[in-house]
Amino acid sequence: MSEVKLFYPGVYTDEEKAAIERYKKGEMPLLFEGLAKVPPMDDWTIRLFAKCWDGFNPLFTDPEYAKKAGYKDVPAMPGYLSIEVRSTFPDELGNIGRPDGTSYVGDGYDHEDQYFQPIYPGDKLTMGPVKCDFYDATPAEGYHKRILIMINECEVFNEAGELVAKCIRRWPETLTKDPLPAAPPAGGPPQGGEGGAPAGGPPPMMGGFAHPQHIYTDEDYETMKNYWRNEKVRGSEPLYWEDINIGDEPTPTCEPPQYSNVILRNMAIWDNLRFNEGSLREKLLAGNPGRKDDKGLYSSSSHHWDVNGYAGLYNYHGKLLATRMITNWCGDSGFVTKLGWRFVNDAKPEDQFNHFPADFYRPSELLKVPYMKDRFVNSHGQGYDAYITKGYVYDKYIGEDGGHYVDMICWVEDFDGNIEQEVPATIKLPSRGI
Repeated sequence: MSEVKLFYPGVYTDEEKAAIERYKKGEMPLLFEGLAKVPPMDDWTIRLFAKCWDGFNPLFTDPEYAKKAGYKDVPAMPGYLSIEVRSTFPDELGNIGRPDGTSYVGDGYDHEDQYFQPIYPGDKLTMGPVKCDFYDATPAEGYHKRILIMINECEVFNEAGELVAKCIRRWPETLTKDPLPAAPPAGGPPQGGEGGAPAGGPPPMMGGFAHPQHIYTDEDYETMKNYWRNEKVRGSEPLYWEDINIGDEPTPTCEPPQYSNVILRNMAIWDNLRFNEGSLREKLLAGNPGRKDDKGLYSSSSHHWDVNGYAGLYNYHGKLLATRMITNWCGDSGFVTKLGWRFVNDAKPEDQFNHFPADFYRPSELLKVPYMKDRFVNSHGQGYDAYITKGYVYDKYIGEDGGHYVDMICWVEDFDGNIEQEVPATIKLPSRGI
C-alpha cells in the first residue's frame, strides 16, 4: 500500500512555483468566462432587476423620484454590478479529484463588491485586468489535500476613467495529486441519502445533502405578515451618521418560500412578466394565497406548483435579500460602499470543512454580534425555506476621504435557525456636521 502524500503550506516544487507565477501574472483562463463581463447598462434591465429584487423602493425604479432625491437618474441597485472574476488554477498544483463536483462540499465562499460612486443607465463601463492571488490554508501539520484560497479581483471604470467598482472573489480549492477518478455513471452522482431532501422534494445542492424541510404553520405565515407590515422604506428621510450607535439593528425583512420562477427572476424574468399574478407576499397579505400542501407550502393557482417547484438558491441570493433591508434602513442619502456575501454548499456538518469562522482564514463579522455566539453559515439554502434577514451595526468611523461610514453584518436565516448567508456591508451616511 502506497504512502499517503502530505502537503504543507508554502512548500512547492520548482515546477509548482513556475505555475504559480503564471497564475499571478493572469495567464490562466477565466472560469465562467461568459459571466466575467460588465452587465447590461440599459435603463430597462437596471430597473427590472430592482423591481424583481426590491419592488418597494422607488429610488431604484422611478427616474423622477430618483432625480428629486438628488440623483441624475435611477442608480443601479447595490449588487447589480457584480462581475464574476474567477480564474482557473494551474494543473501542476493538483486537481480537484472528483468529477461529480462533490469536492466542493462545505466550501466557504467569501465574495465582495465595493462601490465608489453611483452607477447609472447608459454608463459605459470597462473592466481592468483580473488580478490573481491565493492564500495557502493547508494545515501546518500537513494534509492529504492542498487547500488554497483563491483571490481574484478586478476594477471597473467609467468612460471618464474614474473607478466606480471593484469586484473581489475568494473561494477555496482542495487539490490532490492522486490520479483523476473515473467519471460517474450515466445520470450523474446519487442525490439525497441519509439526512437529504425528503421524497418528493427538490434535489439537494452539490454535495448530496439538503437540510430537512420546514413544515409551515398558520403561525409561521402570521409571523411573515407581521414582518411585512412592519417593513419601512426610509426614503427621503435622512439617516445621519451621528445618530447611529454600535449595536443598532435595521428593521428585519422577510421572504416567503420562493418558487423556481421567482428564484430565477434576476435572470430569466419571463414568468413574472407573463403571468403577472402577484407574489406570494401580496397574496398572503390580501388573504388569498391559494392551496397549502402537507408541508405548509402554498401553491400557485395558475402554475399548479407542488414542492418540486422549489429550487436551490443561487449563490448570491442572500446578498440581494439583505440589500433590501440595508437600503430600507439607510434611505436615499445613504450609499452602500461594500456588499459582501459568504456562503457554503450544503453538506452534512461532519463533512464540512473551512467553516466560518473557526477554520477560515478571514474571521466572520458575526463574531462581533454578542448574541450570535457559535452561529455561522451552515446551509446553502433551498427555495422551500422562508427567510428572515437581520443586521447589526458593529463599527462607525470617519474614513480617509473624510466620509462618515458604518460597518454592518447582515445574515439571512430560515425559520429553523439555519443561516444561509452572511452579508458584510459598509454604508456611507450623511453627517450633520457637513
